[in-house]
Amino acid sequence: MTGLGLVLEKMEEGGYWFVREVEVNNSQGLVAGEVVIVSTGKELALAQGMLKQVDRKKLVVWLDRDLTKHGPVFTMDRYTYHGGQSAC
Repeated sequence: MTGLGLVLEKMEEGGYWFVREVEVNNSQGLVAGEVVIVSTGKELALAQGMLKQVDRKKLVVWLDRDLTKHGPVFTMDRYTYHGGQSAC
């Protein structure tokens, strides 16, 4: 499950705070400690980072890039690693 319709509320030392208007049941969604990718509707994979906090209407994440000049609405997806080598 992705974080859809997220608006960047603020950025501080503790991370980026994203909020959403609609409460979401997180029972099968993103959880704190996961690595995520942040995008907009026009720009994919702007930043990646680790979720610090997940609430029904708020997500806090540490990111590797500044997002203050992007947006205003973001999506957040779980990062899934696919190894580059396979057994033959």
